[in-house]
Amino acid sequence: MNLRIMSIMLATISSIPFMAGCGEYTRTPLYLDAGFKPVKGQQLMMLHCVDARYNKTSEKLNDGELDKLVRSERSSLEKRGYKIVLDNRPASAMPPAELIADMNDDQIATLAPKDAELVFLFVLDDLVVNYTVMTKVAKAEGCAYIIDTRTGKVGWKDRANASSAQGGLISGLTPMRDEVLQRCLNWMFLSIPKCQK
Repeated sequence: MNLRIMSIMLATISSIPFMAGCGEYTRTPLYLDAGFKPVKGQQLMMLHCVDARYNKTSEKLNDGELDKLVRSERSSLEKRGYKIVLDNRPASAMPPAELIADMNDDQIATLAPKDAELVFLFVLDDLVVNYTVMTKVAKAEGCAYIIDTRTGKVGWKDRANASSAQGGLISGLTPMRDEVLQRCLNWMFLSIPKCQK
């Protein structure tokens, strides 16, 4: 089989979940509490994102840049029936990223403001963009939680990674950092339970 045809087939198959968007395609999360049953229109507060990378120098993110990118994807959550609200507290109200990175699920659950119903938290574990001769490779990895303040527990948790590569003359010209972050997020969003009517 010709290499061009194989590339097209692979690209088509790998994009099926993203073409399906938040339609009928779902995937199994890393953890889902049996009692976590959100209802349509339930409020989901998006906390400030946590940049828990050990090496933050390889790919710099300006203050608020990660929040802006993650919050721009909130329509995926709205399609699943959640009413999205944004955490209006300053980012400094969150504990340091290094502390959050070492927390277990019970400790993560304590980060939720008491006045919220459900709370979404995204933690970025890795973000790398490497350049070599005529090739550019980007990779993002993170985990996310939904905390149910009624139970004081994590109701949903998932982890995902995404990567992308470019070669030839266009490598280095097309931004890939945001693309892999969005793919990582969208892959996790597919495992978030839809709200029940």
